Amino acid sequence: MLTAHVPSTYADGAEADDDADEVTTRLRHDYFGLGAIAEQHGAATYQLTYGGWIRTLRGAGLTIDDLIEPRPDPGMRSGYTETDPPDWARRWPAEILWIARKP
Repeated sequence: MLTAHVPSTYADGAEADDDADEVTTRLRHDYFGLGAIAEQHGAATYQLTYGGWIRTLRGAGLTIDDLIEPRPDPGMRSGYTETDPPDWARRWPAEILWIARKP
């Protein structure tokens, strides 16, 4: 399962500042209060804390085998979102891959 990495979610300026449409180095959201996050065109993203994801996956009967935080090569963009500046995604992961399976 691929999700946005939590730091890229709470550093996203889209909700806090109408002119900020990219992930920045400034935290703009409360980690424990992420929940539903409004996006463009009426869409919404729902982000959990890491503990929340673990409880959700285990509650669904899954075993978590790995958590991968890809880092783009120098000069490359993040694969998950085009709003991340490449240098941002080299410093903090923009996405995470949860490797889980049904036992």
